[in-house]
Amino acid sequence: MCVRRPADIEGFSCWTKKAGLHHANAPQSVLQEMVALRLYLDDSPAEGGPLEVVPGTHETLLTEQDVQGATVGAMVLAARAGSILLMRPLLLHRSRSQSSARPRRVLHLEYAAESLPGGLEWYYATTPQGSSI
Repeated sequence: MCVRRPADIEGFSCWTKKAGLHHANAPQSVLQEMVALRLYLDDSPAEGGPLEVVPGTHETLLTEQDVQGATVGAMVLAARAGSILLMRPLLLHRSRSQSSARPRRVLHLEYAAESLPGGLEWYYATTPQGSSI
């Protein structure tokens, strides 16, 4: 998840900075209240490194140990351009490396209705006039 600035808040870990933006792993209490929407701009066939998910992992934050055993039964989600996938961020998911030269563009949007704890603020872009985009 992307926040305006990092803070030492219980449950938030693995702080990184990517492209000038602060990211962290959020606790289950935050992730279970979020939803992610993926809009496929290009076809994402099986050979194109599509999203893989593990059914039934959308309700609980898995430990590293749990993740190792949970990849059995992963489903490949090939998609056509224009497809939309709605998922919980808790869902164990990954994309493998692409094995074709075709583009693999996906808009991945995360929505949260709740404020963050401890003074953390969601990051969102604004235009020069101050309106959100």
